[in-house]
Amino acid sequence: MFLRTCRDIDTISNYMSDPVTLASLLLVRDRRSRGILSIPLSSLPKVIMDIAKSVQEDVVIYMKFSFGGNTYRFFIVRDTAIAILQEDISGHVTGYGIEVLNNIANIISRSDTISIYIEEIPLKSITDQFIAEHVKKCIESVEKIHLVMWRKRGVYWFSIEDLISDKGSYTYVFRARDIGGNIYALKIPKEDIAINRSFTDIVRGYINVFTIRSIDREELRELLEIKGYSNVNLLELALYRDFLTHIYAVVILRDKLDRDTYISYPPIVVEEYMDMGDLEEYVKKRGALGLEESMYILIRITGAIALAHLMNFIHMDIKPRNILMKRNGGRYGYTPKITDFSGTIGDPDHGYKFTRLTPAYADPIALMKGYSNLSYDVYSLAMVFGYMISGTTPKHRLVLNIALLQNVYGYPIPMEKIGDDEVVLKEFAEEVTKLSAQLKMKSITMQEFVKAISRDVEALDNMYMPWLNDIPKTVADIMRKSISLNEEERYKSCIDMWLDLRHSIVREGMENILPKTQ
Repeated sequence: MFLRTCRDIDTISNYMSDPVTLASLLLVRDRRSRGILSIPLSSLPKVIMDIAKSVQEDVVIYMKFSFGGNTYRFFIVRDTAIAILQEDISGHVTGYGIEVLNNIANIISRSDTISIYIEEIPLKSITDQFIAEHVKKCIESVEKIHLVMWRKRGVYWFSIEDLISDKGSYTYVFRARDIGGNIYALKIPKEDIAINRSFTDIVRGYINVFTIRSIDREELRELLEIKGYSNVNLLELALYRDFLTHIYAVVILRDKLDRDTYISYPPIVVEEYMDMGDLEEYVKKRGALGLEESMYILIRITGAIALAHLMNFIHMDIKPRNILMKRNGGRYGYTPKITDFSGTIGDPDHGYKFTRLTPAYADPIALMKGYSNLSYDVYSLAMVFGYMISGTTPKHRLVLNIALLQNVYGYPIPMEKIGDDEVVLKEFAEEVTKLSAQLKMKSITMQEFVKAISRDVEALDNMYMPWLNDIPKTVADIMRKSISLNEEERYKSCIDMWLDLRHSIVREGMENILPKTQ
């Protein structure tokens, strides 16, 4: 459909269905007629959007047309429908709000000619306080039509209870309930991805999780032998399947979509509902976590990713927002689980292509090379640990990544704000900006780039990551190895990282946080 929709469209429409209320709005002073247009019904969306763009922002556009024995009244602010009424031939209201908008969406493909009356009503002239306040709320918080329709009529066999998140670049996440009353997280690729770009990478990521979770202990033993691993502790990784979110179904009914079929037949992923939200919000509410709780989360997520790496799957977008938490009766009252694998294509020998990244958690080595390998996830996990233990992300490493993204890839993202008192960081930003431009022009090699900044990065690590000096040395050594800009020093995958984390946990007397055999 073509309009965004006010969340309160049904409430406002119902209120305006009263004849007296409607008349009071249509008889306000200073309203201005824009005349009558005769147009094909199929061009209604374009006409409405063109008119919406042509008027001032402080005006309500009123439109009225008749078709099929019904009269329709639209009230629009900017590109947002705030109220819609449907009347029969006698003038009685027979429908309103999103239901009527849905009906119109089903008839606009017709070529019948309609006459549409158009009028402008200044917001300042609306004296009805209820309407004025709700219109203001609508302007402040609008919702796209497909979100409203999914809330209203559900998606397939699910009823939509709440929008959990629309912050991400790739999917909407809803809390949904099936006909049996079970609650799930329902993920739907955003419209630009579903319509204009292939969403196979997103779907492939969830199929990867199916595959990883399906491995049993005997298959794990065979895989470890094939990969040349002999450490018996690695058999424990079978327990770590439980730290990947459970994917119940992937539903794709149409391989090609337009705006209208996207509303009716969106591709969906049905995922386990994690009732405590994500790690980012948890840390924001609680503050920095203690060492033991941070290790409790890190060992589980690293183990889950180690399983993926054994099967040559890379996550490539590990960050606190992609670590979800489910309430239970365990040591900390929750189980952490990783979600949203990128689904990127590649292998450990030839590398993996970029499909998505988050600057604060992206591996700078991969950004320099133009492709990633399994150690990308190692770096991201160390950055997640730093976020847990400190409540912040290190600015200097973010500055490094932004400089690379701006100058090597031409990404139009703003540089991290640097305070006037952060003289050393400001000088570092200038240096990596210059070097990344040279890297783009191939006037220096990646090795020369790393050599030029290594001493500065080490000094800034001590300044912006002081927690490295406050945690046990065994843990600090793992973190330093994981974030090293020397490829030869860093863990090649999360398999060896997990082994060292497990050893450190035992050595530091924290065995009680390790997952237990059921």
